[in-house]
Amino acid sequence: MNTRHWAPSSIVVKEPSEGADREQLLDRLQHLRGVLSAFAHEAASARRRAARLRVENRRLLEEVRRLQHEQQSTDRAAQMTLAAPAQHPGRR
Repeated sequence: MNTRHWAPSSIVVKEPSEGADREQLLDRLQHLRGVLSAFAHEAASARRRAARLRVENRRLLEEVRRLQHEQQSTDRAAQMTLAAPAQHPGRR
């Protein structure tokens, strides 16, 4: 009985009797498990790094907003000083 296992249509899965022996298949499976484990580790690491970067970006955005607000306040104070008539002692 020659049955095919489910696989995408572009991939042909052969039974061990059709060319690949059992040891080769088991070695390949072990290798793929190791690769999958490495990818899973990298993906988890990337998610943690992305979360840290989001936190850092929020902190930096808050700092930019604070500095912009501070600059706007300084600019308004400077404009008010320039717009105010000069007061000279003794003159009316």
